[in-house]
Amino acid sequence: MMLDSYVWHVLEQKGSKAIWTISPDASVRDAALKMGRKRVGALLVVRAKKLAGIISERECVRRVMPQRDRVPSQVRVEEVMQKKVVCVATTATVEQCFAAMTFYRTRHVVVVDGRKVVGLVSIGDVVKFVIADQQFAIRQLEQFICGGMKPLEPKSWVSWEPGKIQRHDYAAGWLSVA
Repeated sequence: MMLDSYVWHVLEQKGSKAIWTISPDASVRDAALKMGRKRVGALLVVRAKKLAGIISERECVRRVMPQRDRVPSQVRVEEVMQKKVVCVATTATVEQCFAAMTFYRTRHVVVVDGRKVVGLVSIGDVVKFVIADQQFAIRQLEQFICGGMKPLEPKSWVSWEPGKIQRHDYAAGWLSVA
């Protein structure tokens, strides 16, 4: 298993570089509709190009729906969003990303390069990456075992000097979102 791969590999495999955002003043209904339209499970909450928090389907369901007096169209995103955002550096390993998601009990982490937000990764994105890596390793082993065939080349290999590997848990308002 390639848990020593880096989070930037996950972003690369994911393909989409889009970072979907919403204002803290928007309604939870608007957030839910946008998540549905964009087919994502979370949105970054941004105020004046600074990260203010994150809202996921989980907040919409657990913090609004069970309370009969709270109508999603009348509840502001700011009231239910997660204000402490879990972040990982692009140079963090997939294993560190899993560890951060497990420790902080979150399904989404913000990927940062220095102080700049470069992506959002879900547990589903990470699992899909690990499965693809395992399938690649299995195919390589099968070819090797079945008769001296040349090993397969990875689909997209990029030479990388990872430098210092980091895991971050930033307070809101510190990161900039382009």
